[in-house]
Amino acid sequence: MLASLFLLVACGGASTDTAASGADGATLYASNCASCHGADGEGVSAPAMTLIVPDMMDEAIADAIANGTDGGMPAFTFDDAETSALVTYLRDTFGG
Repeated sequence: MLASLFLLVACGGASTDTAASGADGATLYASNCASCHGADGEGVSAPAMTLIVPDMMDEAIADAIANGTDGGMPAFTFDDAETSALVTYLRDTFGG
């Protein structure tokens, strides 16, 4: 299970005002994560979000997004508001 956690984010900090910044977690997921994690989070070439997101703290999800994982997921360069919006989307959509 731990190895699956490190594969989470193929698809950094936090901001509380994602609406004002225009950051949209669903759009970020669709354009950066869905090709590997699946449009519905079912997993394609990366683990299913429904299996890994519920077991991760938000800070760990943000870290995987910003730094990538040893399992092959690349790092993504999002600003704080985008990272926060994506983490919130993942949590709300895939468990938690």
